[in-house]
Amino acid sequence: MQQKNPEVEFNQKAHEVIRAMLNKSEDRLISDGTCDPTETEDYLCRHYLAQVASLLGGASYYLPSEAAVGAEIFLSRNCGIYSMGRYARYSKICGKQLSQFTHLYFRRYPETLTQMYIERMQSATDEEIRHLNKDGLVQLAAANLPGVLEQARREQRRRGSAVSTVIVFNDDREHRLQMSKAQLRLTNNVWPT
Repeated sequence: MQQKNPEVEFNQKAHEVIRAMLNKSEDRLISDGTCDPTETEDYLCRHYLAQVASLLGGASYYLPSEAAVGAEIFLSRNCGIYSMGRYARYSKICGKQLSQFTHLYFRRYPETLTQMYIERMQSATDEEIRHLNKDGLVQLAAANLPGVLEQARREQRRRGSAVSTVIVFNDDREHRLQMSKAQLRLTNNVWPT
């Protein structure tokens, strides 16, 4: 008999809370005139990535628990710590849910993450390229997108830097990539086989 992995179980209550919080944030962005209604999701996704990357930055390798904390901080900052109200008690499960099922909340998450990490690598100085394994955005991309580790190592070789050490443990990486593929199939109304 196969056991369920509690780390990847979808939490319906957390989903409802996250949707309510993101809706509240989108309404605030529109009413403040920060961005157009068509741009709110991309705006929030970029802020989510920046928050998680800033928390992951400096670490030796990607840690899923740190990404969950980054998601939790993103939600509290976006909603405003005082306007979280009844949602505050769901903070931890919502952070975990958002970090594990990001594709469900930001439709263009893979594209936005790809664009941001490529921009980061292209604008990086030679010194920054040497320490690419400590960059939070690159760690997040390596954990969620295929081919990132190879591209980062290629960029380091191209600039004459030593190839970096572990960015993401293979077990974590394979697990997250499988989840990402399953999420993409689900969001396209195709059930995983």
